[in-house]
Amino acid sequence: MTALWQHSYEISSLLTNSQGRLGFYALLQVLQDTAVRHALELNLGRDVMAKQNLFWVLTRQKVEMNHWPTMGQILTARTWLRVQADGFVVRDFSLHGEDGTDWGKATTSWLTLNAETRRPVKIDAQAMLQGIAREESTGLLAPKIRALEAYSELARLQVRNSDIDGNQHVNNTRYGQWILDALPFEHHKRSVVQGYEVNFLAETRLGDTIVIEKGQ
Repeated sequence: MTALWQHSYEISSLLTNSQGRLGFYALLQVLQDTAVRHALELNLGRDVMAKQNLFWVLTRQKVEMNHWPTMGQILTARTWLRVQADGFVVRDFSLHGEDGTDWGKATTSWLTLNAETRRPVKIDAQAMLQGIAREESTGLLAPKIRALEAYSELARLQVRNSDIDGNQHVNNTRYGQWILDALPFEHHKRSVVQGYEVNFLAETRLGDTIVIEKGQ
């Protein structure tokens, strides 16, 4: 089993945005795809977990980018697992160019849910990841996000069929896409995402109404 996993992605037209760069939504998909590939390598993928009536859910995520690659460039994503003192399973990522240049990093926290009750199930992460977990960290932390005092509505939408993933809830990448779609297009033309931080507090299902609000 490979404790440190990496996979390379060519920045093709499938991954670029209107500015010709790797899109933020595409980046979230790259992170997810890298995590899934590594989980399969470690025999911790969906099918294996389903035999225990469990599935993995993302609870927190933080991303920082200092370079957005353009068409034709190669992005290499490296990922590994570590276990925090509180028992949370953390998956870290480092993102690089072909020459090893640092393009960005991310950290994610995960827990397991019972597939029937949809309630958290505590696992012995130290035992499960023995010989797999690493101590290396990106230095990023994804803490609980503090709510602001006032928000104003930016957009409202309904969860559609294409938003639902194999766990029968909205895929984590969709939230990032919804946020970007709620911003005026002029904002996209003059700005780039430098960081993204999210806490997932509950599942969102087909037909639910989502309200996107902005703070000051």
